[in-house]
Amino acid sequence: METLKIKIEGMSCLDCAIRVQRALGAVPSVKCVRVAVGLATVEHESALEEQLLQAIQTAGNYKGAIETPSIPRQIPQPREWMQTAIKAAVAKII
Repeated sequence: METLKIKIEGMSCLDCAIRVQRALGAVPSVKCVRVAVGLATVEHESALEEQLLQAIQTAGNYKGAIETPSIPRQIPQPREWMQTAIKAAVAKII
């Protein structure tokens, strides 16, 4: 899963944010969308940036610009998580 932040120009109200959120959520491989006026955070598996920007433009007279490149989301492995939990518990005891 990767996370992208997109700056959006032309949004001025909550209704605009809802339209953009629906449009981005309809893009294949998008898993989670959070939109505030002027900014969208999109978690996706393999969506193309062009698809996301086109969805924003289609939602209304908005212009999107990628603010951060796709960042792979690192999920801790169960073994690493368990080792970290054990270390924290031991440190608390000592």
